[in-house]
Amino acid sequence: MIEHDLKVLRSIAGDPDAIDGWGAAVGASLGYLQGSGYATRGMRPEPTEKGWNYLRDQGVDISNRGYCP
Repeated sequence: MIEHDLKVLRSIAGDPDAIDGWGAAVGASLGYLQGSGYATRGMRPEPTEKGWNYLRDQGVDISNRGYCP
């Protein structure tokens, strides 16, 4: 996973400061995250257990799921 994918995963986990906006690059990262099982599919993607575990392994505080400071 590249750094940008991690930022998008943090954003869908609830971190409002992870990315600046939703553009084509974010869409590509989201497609990767969904296809790889890190995020759910649909209109409001959320991290899957695999996604939450990856965030935790990267040192992102997930103690309050839904927001990652």
